[in-house]
Amino acid sequence: SFLNLSHFTHNTESVVPVDEPLFKPSPPVIDFVDFEGLQTHDATLVLRNQDHVARRVKIEPPDSSFFEVLPGKGRKADASVGKVKVAPGMEVSYTIRFKPDVTVENYAYDLVVVTERERFTLPVRATGGSAVLDLPDMVAFGSVPVRYESSKMILVRNIGEKATKFLLQAQPPFSTSLLGGYLEVGGTMQVQVLFRPERAGHYERDLVVTYGDDIEVVVALSGSAENVDISFSATQVTMSDTFIALSTQMSVVIHNRSEVPVDFSWRAFPTIEEEIGQKLKLQVQLKQEETDDLLAIKTADLEDEDQEDSDFSDDSEESLSETSVSENEEQ
Repeated sequence: SFLNLSHFTHNTESVVPVDEPLFKPSPPVIDFVDFEGLQTHDATLVLRNQDHVARRVKIEPPDSSFFEVLPGKGRKADASVGKVKVAPGMEVSYTIRFKPDVTVENYAYDLVVVTERERFTLPVRATGGSAVLDLPDMVAFGSVPVRYESSKMILVRNIGEKATKFLLQAQPPFSTSLLGGYLEVGGTMQVQVLFRPERAGHYERDLVVTYGDDIEVVVALSGSAENVDISFSATQVTMSDTFIALSTQMSVVIHNRSEVPVDFSWRAFPTIEEEIGQKLKLQVQLKQEETDDLLAIKTADLEDEDQEDSDFSDDSEESLSETSVSENEEQ
C-alpha cells in the first residue's frame, strides 16, 4: 500500500518508479531450509536505499513467536529496529531470527517493511524435514510376447523425515498394481509395474511418482514386444465338395512354439482396427437403409392422403352437380 510522502518528508520527488519500493530488499525471500527444532537460526536481511535522497525505513515487529527482527551485523546490539534514516545508495542490515519448536513442520510469515512512500511485505519461509521417496531409476522389461502381461516388482521407501502420500501415473502400455499409497517415515511398499504391449516394437515411457509438496520423481520404463512363434499345419484349406443340406469339415492344427500361453480367436479381418472400421461402415450403411425406408413410408403415406383428398373433392363436386340438376327439374 502507498503512503503520503509529504507526511514524512519535504523531499516528495523520487527517482524510484512507483512499481518498486524505495528500499530494495536482499534477499527478496528469506528461506530457512533443513533446520533443527528447538534451535536458533539466523538470516541476514539488507535494505538498500534506491533513491537520490536520504529516506527512512523500518520493519514492524513480527507478531509470531517463531520469528524476531534484530539489528544486523555492524550495528550495535541495542540499536533500534524502528525507523532508521539511510543515506542515498546506502544499506541497513537486519538479522531475522527463527526459533522453531519442531523440525518436521513448515513455517511461513510475511514481514512488513515501511518506508516513507509505501508498505510492502517480505516473505519468510522455513521448510522443515520432508519426505524423500527412494525408487529405482529405471525398470527394464526386456523382450516380451505381444499381448502378454509381464510384471516387475519395485520397492518404494520413505527415507525422509516426514510421512507422505504418493500417487503413481504410468503411460500405456505400462501400468501399476496400485494408483497410490501412504508411507510413514522408514516405511516401505511393494508396487508391481505391468507391461502389456498390443503390437510388436520397442516402448519407452515414464512412471511419474508425485508426493509431498508436489514433488515429482520419474522412473524410466522400457520394454520390447515380439510376436511369438506360432505355426499352422496348413496355410490354405480347400474344402471337399458336398451335397446341398450336407456338410464337410477339415482340421487345422495350431502349434505354439513359444514359452508362454497364447490366447487366440478367429477373425474376419487381420487387425482389430480393420474389423472395427468394417463394423462402423456396416452400421452407417444400415442406418442409411433404415432412414431410406422411413422416408419411403412417409412418402407413401403422404401420397395416400393426397389421393383420399382428391377422391373426396371429386365426390363433393359430383354431389353438388346432382343437387343443382334436381333443383332445376323441380322448377
